[in-house]
Amino acid sequence: MKVSLPLIILFALHSSACTLLSSDKAPTIASLGKRPIKLDDVPIETSHKQATSAYQEFLKTNDASDARPLAMRRLADINLESETVAEDSQLQGDMLQLYKQQAGDSIHIYRDVLERYPDRTDNDSVLYQLARAYEYTGEPLQSLATLAELIRRYPDSQYVLESYFRRGEILFVHKDYQAAEKAYQAVVATGDSSPFYRQSLYKMGWC
Repeated sequence: MKVSLPLIILFALHSSACTLLSSDKAPTIASLGKRPIKLDDVPIETSHKQATSAYQEFLKTNDASDARPLAMRRLADINLESETVAEDSQLQGDMLQLYKQQAGDSIHIYRDVLERYPDRTDNDSVLYQLARAYEYTGEPLQSLATLAELIRRYPDSQYVLESYFRRGEILFVHKDYQAAEKAYQAVVATGDSSPFYRQSLYKMGWC
């Protein structure tokens, strides 16, 4: 019996809804997305285009289960991963513009998830991905505000230290050295076990 790709994805989303929140770790902002997101919940080989189409078809249904926000996240993550491929390949012109548009689509989806499902426990990762997407579309101030929201709303999140570091980097580029120093200090204050400790300590010397 032939089973359609959307049905396979629907089954995967429903069966893995409880485990995805702990296993779906987004690439770090520091790497600027150079580590591609793995779609381990989809037990088939498929291209980004096919997966995108399948998630879009699923989201056209009236399914109101926990699978829906997960599917929205997956669709946004695929778009963002495509943008990563574009930057890694140093594409230019119309193709690069297309990928920038896809990153913009991801922003819309992430914001939609946050608005529709404000109480989800994994919204720190949605904010994290949203900040990445803003960087890709050349909106550093929006990324800065999103990282600040993540820190404020989820002080115990695994993304907090990196969010402080990324805020420091953005503020440093915009020559707000006093604010950048405070962001770096927040990282350094946690000790040298953080992967961002050395770089933060170094950048503090330039503020």
